[in-house]
Amino acid sequence: MLVVGAFYDYGNPYPNDEKSGCVSINQNTGFHSIGDLTFEAMKKSDIGCCTDYTLMLISFLRYLDYDVNAIITSGHQTTQVIIDGRKHLVDANTLVFADDYFSDGKTTLLYFSPYPGSRIQQFQQYEIDSLAFGLEGFGPDDWTVYNPIDHEKLFDAEFLIDGTGTVSSVK
Repeated sequence: MLVVGAFYDYGNPYPNDEKSGCVSINQNTGFHSIGDLTFEAMKKSDIGCCTDYTLMLISFLRYLDYDVNAIITSGHQTTQVIIDGRKHLVDANTLVFADDYFSDGKTTLLYFSPYPGSRIQQFQQYEIDSLAFGLEGFGPDDWTVYNPIDHEKLFDAEFLIDGTGTVSSVK
């Protein structure tokens, strides 16, 4: 999570911060889409959004042979990692880890922040409040689960690092 979190800044810096930015379309591309996403484009971009963090984190976790899914709700997406039958929420965008988030039990939240006042803390506060207090769109039942290949097809991503370390096309 921390490695992927270090890949991108969130969105567009001032004065372009009124528009959201992802690898595929941002101020560096003149807000014109680059088309299908490739692993090379993901590595070269200095701008990312939750979609990009999720695509990249899933690829890395699959390479490390973890059982993962993309999870999407209104306005946000992130990663579900299944370890010993427990489903954890791992968000490389906000650097939040929610232990056993999808069970009926109490969720333990862990968060990582590089320094006070960082961009991460702003997004963490929103997600932590949402997870901890059940604001609309962030309850365990409000997420749609996608397997990695179907998730990458949603975004025309042309890469998927499989468990063997091979970069494979999903098309």
